[in-house]
Amino acid sequence: MRTLAIVLPLLAAPLAAGAQESYTVQPSEIARMPDYCQVKLAGGADAEQRAWRSKFGVLWVDMHHYCHGLKFVQRASRPGISPRDRSFNLTSSLSEFDYILRSKNAVAGHWFLPEVHFQKSIVYRRLGRHKEATAETQKGLAARR
Repeated sequence: MRTLAIVLPLLAAPLAAGAQESYTVQPSEIARMPDYCQVKLAGGADAEQRAWRSKFGVLWVDMHHYCHGLKFVQRASRPGISPRDRSFNLTSSLSEFDYILRSKNAVAGHWFLPEVHFQKSIVYRRLGRHKEATAETQKGLAARR
């Protein structure tokens, strides 16, 4: 009984403090991601890895950052999440998307970069940062040309 009295407050402390979740992606989060993220994050078979690597080229090396960005968007979309945690997750997703866009492997004209800009646009909109959302949409459209 004494152990329970010590352990229960310790278990509740992170919840009360609004502690952030681990950076590690959960299997339930991976299951709601595009196929390429499932392969990248869950360690698909060698043949699957090679197939996606051939489609993404050198950008495949950094794609886990894009997938982690999607993870943070998922977390921000959970019902009942606090505004503070929603903002943290959305802001974290922007950092992951920016990593992809700034990567040395993000060769200008790469077919996937418009998608990254569009995801950033959606996140900026959700944060109420409409000017930045519009700018990202424009970057995404320009990258498609």
